[in-house]
Amino acid sequence: MEIVNGYVCRICKDARLPLDACRDPTARTFGELAASRVRTTSFRPTLALEAASRLQLRECLMGNWSHKVPVQTDHPKIGREVLRHLVAENYPEIAHSLLRPLLRLLNISRAACGGDIDKFLIMLVIAIRTTEHEGFARYSQAQLLSGEVPIFPTLGTNVRSVAESTGTPKETVRRKVGELIEAGWISRKGNDLRFTVLAYQELVGVRVTIEDLAVSNFEVVADLARRAGSP
Repeated sequence: MEIVNGYVCRICKDARLPLDACRDPTARTFGELAASRVRTTSFRPTLALEAASRLQLRECLMGNWSHKVPVQTDHPKIGREVLRHLVAENYPEIAHSLLRPLLRLLNISRAACGGDIDKFLIMLVIAIRTTEHEGFARYSQAQLLSGEVPIFPTLGTNVRSVAESTGTPKETVRRKVGELIEAGWISRKGNDLRFTVLAYQELVGVRVTIEDLAVSNFEVVADLARRAGSP
């Protein structure tokens, strides 16, 4: 942990927050709590980060964090690091709320692919490359489901890339891609594998479960943030 002007940042190892960083007099209270003059031998990262996490979240929830700590506003990792810390510290309490929806997603995904989880992983890799294409987000859900776009845009992926991404033997991927093409879920153009509207329609149960998982996880983390931000 680096010392800056005799102060240690309590938020993360990358952000440097000396006490005099906040020149606005109204920010002195936050500055004094976020950075404390300590000896490195007595510094306890977990407790310090917990204190900073609670304070930062409280300021975020109050809607006035950005102007109180201008030195931190352009740091892209602060929010995520604080939330990751909260999740890690409270994992024993929230584990069941995270694991049950995940298990449901895996079961539904495997069932949708005829009991073959490898096929789901293949479809997932192709779906990721599809959703990363800027054109995909321009379509509405209704357009994607209607068949207006029979073959979805993609940044492109092939059998070798899928094999490397999933850790599945290349020949296994090649064989299962052939089966998915026969099922109409994948279209091949040259070496590129593309997601089809039929797959999007028939995998609706998987998509809805992914949406449910996102909402469930958000609720769990939001509740942690709310409690951490409470006085």
